[in-house]
Amino acid sequence: MGNPRKKTEVDEDRNVITPLYLKGFSFREIAKRCSEITGRSVSYETVRNDVKAILEAFQTQRNDLIQYHLTIELEKINVLELEYWNVWEKSKADRKKKSIKKKTVVNTNSRLVKKPIEETTEFNDTEMVNMGDPRYLAGIQWCIEQRCKLLGIGAPTKVEMSGSIVLEQITGMKVI
Repeated sequence: MGNPRKKTEVDEDRNVITPLYLKGFSFREIAKRCSEITGRSVSYETVRNDVKAILEAFQTQRNDLIQYHLTIELEKINVLELEYWNVWEKSKADRKKKSIKKKTVVNTNSRLVKKPIEETTEFNDTEMVNMGDPRYLAGIQWCIEQRCKLLGIGAPTKVEMSGSIVLEQITGMKVI
């Protein structure tokens, strides 16, 4: 076994290995190219171990990003649901509708009447009883469904593939 690599050498090797691995090169080809670039002998076992470490780092970064995005999307849904609840409550409130009717009457015998044009105004108040707009409840329901999907809450759904084979498909996302 060779001398252990220094931290700077490990970082240098991984900077060379990462793009080559992502391009689909084999461990042996990556080891050969890495040795040529760094001027040190790098084995394919070292490359394999470095690739494993690189992939674990990618996984950790991805999981962190997923958690951040999940938190952001859940908060957006919370804000939207709160708005739906507010407008739902407003839509249930009873209201009074006021209407004004104006009538203008023109008297054709204008010589005989001092006021040839007569205006009358009629005021009406109508009380409207509201039961709430169901569109807002549909919006609340949508928010709840989306939150459950993001959190992986829900029963598994059965998907029939062919004949008597039944597979259970679990909806949602498991984040480690």
